[in-house]
Amino acid sequence: HDCLIHAVVMEYAAKGILVTAPSGTGKTTHTRMWQEWKRALILNGDRCLCRKLEGIWYAYGMPWSGSSGESMNRSVPISCIVNLKRGKSNVARPMSVFDGCIYLMQRIFAPVWPGVLQRKGLDLCAELAVEIPMLELSCKPDPESVEVLEQAVRCYGR
Repeated sequence: HDCLIHAVVMEYAAKGILVTAPSGTGKTTHTRMWQEWKRALILNGDRCLCRKLEGIWYAYGMPWSGSSGESMNRSVPISCIVNLKRGKSNVARPMSVFDGCIYLMQRIFAPVWPGVLQRKGLDLCAELAVEIPMLELSCKPDPESVEVLEQAVRCYGR
């Protein structure tokens, strides 16, 4: 069970937090605040390899890190996956499995043509959405957004 997702991979308190969003939304800005104020590690600033081993999902840093230039050869158990959105206030909420699955389908690197590999990618999205808590963070680019997400990870993360 392996898949590649367009996401920043952060390690905080020995937990993996994947921050996903369309390019230009603010993934790098948000996770760099975690790095500065919470001493989080950025394992990869653009792509996350997710792998399930013995029933546990892990996130892996990879050498390909997009424009962020941040990558680290390290793995961490995945605590939660965050859908980052720009907002007028800082609010985090859990996502339903259905919404999480649909969202992940837009972030996974999978073939766009029908076939076995595309079905496998969609199946992995569903499996991740069922097994890993998914959060939506609507936020401003300020320190409070980090506190709001940290609290949500404590409440809902694995």
